[in-house]
Amino acid sequence: MFRSILLRYFENITKKKWLKNSNREKYIDIYKTNKEQIEEVYSKVTHWHGTGRYHYQVDGNSKYDGSIKEDSLEDVLSEILDKGCIVPSLDPLIQSDNRYKESISTTKWRIYGRIYLELHSTDETAPKITFGSRLDFLKFFLLFSIFSVPIWGLPIAYFKTHRDPKLKERCPIWASTINNTFKSKGNAASDLINICGKGRSNIRGNYGLLFGISDKGLIKADINPMVALFETRFPKSIGLENITHIEVINSKVEEVRNILKVKGIDIPVLPLEACEIYTSKIPFKECLTTDGNISRVKGRELVEYYG
Repeated sequence: MFRSILLRYFENITKKKWLKNSNREKYIDIYKTNKEQIEEVYSKVTHWHGTGRYHYQVDGNSKYDGSIKEDSLEDVLSEILDKGCIVPSLDPLIQSDNRYKESISTTKWRIYGRIYLELHSTDETAPKITFGSRLDFLKFFLLFSIFSVPIWGLPIAYFKTHRDPKLKERCPIWASTINNTFKSKGNAASDLINICGKGRSNIRGNYGLLFGISDKGLIKADINPMVALFETRFPKSIGLENITHIEVINSKVEEVRNILKVKGIDIPVLPLEACEIYTSKIPFKECLTTDGNISRVKGRELVEYYG
């Protein structure tokens, strides 16, 4: 019941804010031009992966460990295209298959993936229209995760998932690869809301990327059931053949298409704004998750994972 109430509340505030944003009218023609291709690629998407064009490089074993090389940038898009895949990276915060190892973070929730696109944007390249506020969604995520766990399992889930001291220590390092001025406020939950809910990249020329992914032939990792409410981890590379399309803000579409053309890669590139309009027109649950299914954590999953 509480989940249904929360979902309806989030749907209402999302639609109200959407209707108040006059900028959406500027993109109607772009939406109409791309509508057919959006419908085609969205029918193939099972997961989303949000990132940015650039990261600060890290002098360490992973983006959660070491120091930032402020004078050295990683061209994330070019690396993915040159390697022919999205490569797993070490995640020392979330276990995959019962150990800390390399994995790729994806999600069935498009708006969850879009949070990372927005986080990697600068003030100049931030989307002008979004169907759903990332700050609203993060608050929704925290509450929804609570209502998705059996009452008896809440103490376990909270202290094991949200109170992990590694989050407080390592999240700011990860965030610094996007904006080297990010500082921890001393609490993992407030860091999550402040950085992912409000933060921007300070890398000049950076912009967000949202990859649509088909999981055909991919093997999923077993992860914390609380994290699995919103994330799916893949322990092996995701090849270009599994990328259905790439979404970027309209002003960057031609740039990305040209990069792909030079490299001889045929992946559709779509304007984010057109996709936002498309998601505003479909049933709300379907715009949230690729299969329209909003799962909950079962008691036995908590017992098996933490037991």
